[in-house]
Amino acid sequence: MIVYATLSWYFLLNPIVLAGDVSLLAVVVSLAYPIGDLALAFCLLMVIFSSKQLFSNDSLLFFGAGLFTYIVADTAFVYLVSTETYDSGSWTDPLFILGVLLVGFTGLLQKNQSSIQLRKKAVIRTKPMLFAILFPFFGLTSLYLFMIYTSIGANVFTIGVGVSILLVIVREFLLLSENRRTLQKYLKNADELQSSQERYRSLFEHHPDAAFSFTLDGTVLSVNEKGAEILGKTKEELIGHSLIDTIHADYQETVKGHFNNAKKGIFKHYELPFSNLGNEFYYLGVTHVPIKVDGEVIGVYAIARDITENKINQEQIQYMAFHDHLTHLANRIRFEEVLQKSIEDAKMHDKKFALLFMDLNNFKDVNDDYGHAFGDKLLAQVARRIASMVKKDDCAARLGGDEFTILIDDLDSYDDAMRWASQLLNKLNKPYLIDGEEIVCTPSVGFAYYPKDGDSVENLLNKADAAMYKNKRHSKV
Repeated sequence: MIVYATLSWYFLLNPIVLAGDVSLLAVVVSLAYPIGDLALAFCLLMVIFSSKQLFSNDSLLFFGAGLFTYIVADTAFVYLVSTETYDSGSWTDPLFILGVLLVGFTGLLQKNQSSIQLRKKAVIRTKPMLFAILFPFFGLTSLYLFMIYTSIGANVFTIGVGVSILLVIVREFLLLSENRRTLQKYLKNADELQSSQERYRSLFEHHPDAAFSFTLDGTVLSVNEKGAEILGKTKEELIGHSLIDTIHADYQETVKGHFNNAKKGIFKHYELPFSNLGNEFYYLGVTHVPIKVDGEVIGVYAIARDITENKINQEQIQYMAFHDHLTHLANRIRFEEVLQKSIEDAKMHDKKFALLFMDLNNFKDVNDDYGHAFGDKLLAQVARRIASMVKKDDCAARLGGDEFTILIDDLDSYDDAMRWASQLLNKLNKPYLIDGEEIVCTPSVGFAYYPKDGDSVENLLNKADAAMYKNKRHSKV
């Protein structure tokens, strides 16, 4: 543009300004042509050398050719007029029409492309065109040669300037080459960063578990679809807010502790019961992980897996392992564990407790007369009556068949156990109504007392069992 402006000033603008016999209006009109051409040339160069491709290659070719043709025609016209050599119908006149036609044809090529399609085609040029690199130096060389031609000729001064310009050009090429390598390295790193970000975003968004990212103060930065689903809210409702109020008060301090530990680089997996706004209950397996940038923790990730089904299955398996499936009382394994803990607690705090061992008289006859299904229903009703009598700290169990044991914990005296047993026997001696049949099935009971009758699980069970059979024999006499 500087070269073009310089030549325009020398050949067009300056002669028009210096013409003394021309009116001011004629001068202004004459100056408007080359100044307009300069503006057109500037626009053309901006389009051609833009870092983004605004036109397709074909459209750019016709658009550039049209504007260039128009500029050449306009400049030649002004020059011929200023030298008083212009005649109507000169060779410059058809060039005006040709330039306009070429620009118009550009619009025809582009008419089927929407603005969105054009934006999609706008890509950064990573490999500059050779023409774009050499074009400024052609103009500079032309201006230098013109300077020599219009001056006294070549001398030491002009040669020195020429060598200096040549060295500047060489330096410019070296800088362009270095910049190109830097740009390619930058674009490669940018592509790798974008790819890494897309992989992370894909992992985060499509993770089968709930995923959250938090600031250091616990504000939600991002959440995936699974996380929003579990919390019963939309992403927009969660982002920018804390989640601590959505957690039950009994577990808030636990969650805060794990969150703060994660900020210190200490993290471990923990389980969290959770109910969302829709009253949907979840067991969550939660892990907090610090977000580090340049070695500094700037936030915390949280991964929460829905383990509700596994937890329920685990609890059911554990329940089945320690309870009788028919009566839902504790089984032998569970009862012996509770009895052992009671012995240890009694030794430590000098307590007393009683162990009751019982079975049902004539239960075999019930099975023989009515069938085993009937007998099972009888056992279930017996268990319900026992459970209704057992206190929170006591334990009732079915050891097998028609044998039951009951731990009567923390007694003030042995008379308390006898009174409780008497109440239980009164309830168990009442008739049972099963499938329309009313039957009576009384129990036989034996007692063992801690520490009087033993200080181990085996000794106490054997003592109570022996006492029961002794009472059963006496009842038959």
